[in-house]
Amino acid sequence: MASGTRVTFLQCYLSEQGNRVYTLKKFDPMGQQTCSAHPARFSPDNKYSRHGITIKRRFKVLMTQQPRPDLSSEGSLTSCAAPSPPPQPIISNQTPQS
Repeated sequence: MASGTRVTFLQCYLSEQGNRVYTLKKFDPMGQQTCSAHPARFSPDNKYSRHGITIKRRFKVLMTQQPRPDLSSEGSLTSCAAPSPPPQPIISNQTPQS
């Protein structure tokens, strides 16, 4: 790429009807930030996948731990934004009883 060349990536947001709208803009008409329309990179040599699965299992966010989605309704996609962070673990000062 030549220096000074600006690259824009395809972005998307959800319309009021729940349809994906693709754009090159960083914000939708409502002022919300758009999200990338490109999937994350995948590598079969991912050295850290074991740790990612362990964390997801710990916070119960694995796909296998979620209820089955209702496929009968249209527009099941609610947001293309990043998911909210997992809840923080509760740390207790009580000692286990023997």
